[in-house]
Amino acid sequence: MFAEAQYDSVPLPEDFPHGGDVQTAAAFWGCDAEDILDLSTGLHPDGPPVWLGDWLREHAHLAGRYPDPRGEPARSALAHALNVEPGQVLVTAGAQAAIEVVFQAMGWRSLAIEVPCYSEPLRCARRAGCAVRGFASGEPPKADALWLTSPHNPSGEIRSWPVGRVGVLDESYMP
Repeated sequence: MFAEAQYDSVPLPEDFPHGGDVQTAAAFWGCDAEDILDLSTGLHPDGPPVWLGDWLREHAHLAGRYPDPRGEPARSALAHALNVEPGQVLVTAGAQAAIEVVFQAMGWRSLAIEVPCYSEPLRCARRAGCAVRGFASGEPPKADALWLTSPHNPSGEIRSWPVGRVGVLDESYMP
């Protein structure tokens, strides 16, 4: 199903915009929910690490207020850690929000994306009127932009950015 193709024909049910809803996905694809290995949520099958409970108790007092609406403390810390200017850092309420912003802002007409992949870039590209070309391996097809995920899901391979290409290297799950 995920061979190189024009991805305007890949079925993406619009009634569940993000992963984790295996019941709706099973009904859509006509299978049992137990047969779906959902790699879309980033949840560990064994639950959260033991240390997280202690950290949450220690920092619970911070839950009584909103963070800086511009994300400045996070933007500055990330810029410093990545050795870039703060203006080069986009702080959002999660990857899905960032993906939306990228497609709204960039105005790309075409996108090459490695498949299989997280479906949100496909969905956002379509909403932005961007033609999508999927590729399974090898040299990415020509397009205004390239979208890679590292580590790639489901292969787990670490990707590097090809010289001379414009686009996004999604490292949301980089260890």
